Amino acid sequence: MKYLYQLIFLSVVLWSCQPSKESASEDPTYNPPADGFNFAESDPAAMELADSIMMAMGGRKNWDATRYISWNFFGRRNLVWDKQEGRVRIESLPDSTIYLVNVNTLQGKVQVKGQELTEPDSLAKMLNRAKSIWINDSY
Repeated sequence: MKYLYQLIFLSVVLWSCQPSKESASEDPTYNPPADGFNFAESDPAAMELADSIMMAMGGRKNWDATRYISWNFFGRRNLVWDKQEGRVRIESLPDSTIYLVNVNTLQGKVQVKGQELTEPDSLAKMLNRAKSIWINDSY
């Protein structure tokens, strides 16, 4: 009976020492893996680099709460990304082209030198180009 009480006491102590999900997510170093992430086949150095990048961005909680990100790509393009909606505005300075594209659906508009493209094939080609630009410039 004495051992039963000790076992119960030890179980309660160990259980109460476990971090709650709320406290873990408040930790700025908390960076849970995405669904389907494969730890076994992942390079530890790559995971460490990814975690350090997440910390440099203010931690996972701040990254998840960020809606808009804007940047300039080497003086050639201005980009504004709405993370939540998947929408991107790209202003290509050298050729005066403005792309408004949803990178998830490839729906959008393109304006070249002040004229909106309306021909479906040309528009589709330019929206695909816009997604490629966004992929390139966001790395």
